[in-house]
Amino acid sequence: MRNFLLIKRLKHNIIIPNALQCVSRKAVHMNRSEIMAPISNITPIPLSNLLFDPENPRLPKEFRGNRDEKAIIKHMLRDESLIELMKSIGQTGYSASEPLLVVPEHEKYIVVEGNRRLAALKLLSNPDLAVIRRKSVDEVITEKRYSPELIPCIQYGERAEILDYLGYRHITGVKNWGALEKARYLQQLYDRHIETVGEEHIFSVLAKMIGSRRDYVAKLLTSYAMYERANDKAYFGIDIDEKDVDFSLLSTALGLSLIHI
Repeated sequence: MRNFLLIKRLKHNIIIPNALQCVSRKAVHMNRSEIMAPISNITPIPLSNLLFDPENPRLPKEFRGNRDEKAIIKHMLRDESLIELMKSIGQTGYSASEPLLVVPEHEKYIVVEGNRRLAALKLLSNPDLAVIRRKSVDEVITEKRYSPELIPCIQYGERAEILDYLGYRHITGVKNWGALEKARYLQQLYDRHIETVGEEHIFSVLAKMIGSRRDYVAKLLTSYAMYERANDKAYFGIDIDEKDVDFSLLSTALGLSLIHI
């Protein structure tokens, strides 16, 4: 109820700024690997020498042991987030802070950690690997600015050395950001790039950078502007504290036809 009152009060008090704000054109066109500090034990390996892990836990049972790149990529393309990952890498490059974890196999390397990123990289390099969703892949190829061919990797002696890390990363480790954290991050990007990109293109540019949609970026940033406005105005006299505000509810409400600002 208090969240509903806040949204209703915001409707009559909020003034959305003309621009939500962001770096120089140089930064917009900078490869992420040029921004991140180098990691000493990373080795660049040609993309053509990197193979999918036939024991990848993400793959269904019938794919175990399968080394057919097209078949594996077809399965991964069923998840729309792979297209979004392609967009992000295609626009910002591949960061040395996210090395693939590999083990040698003859003169090539099996990627034990980072198979989804490997699929995105291979599609950027060779869209003919896409036997489904070809139109979406081709759209990314048309707009890409980067297609990395030397990929930062950390080499291990055998697959077992990586397994403990995989358990931490995928089961208890890396935590996804919530809607508010995503909005704060987008606001930082906005402030960094708005002066050189301009209001007309800023949402589209940010969407490409994070591998998402323009409308999603616009909704999160508008919601964050309202959130900050409410906080600045002490929630317009409503008995509510910052920790009580459900930001995801606020951003969802903006997408409802009965809510107007």
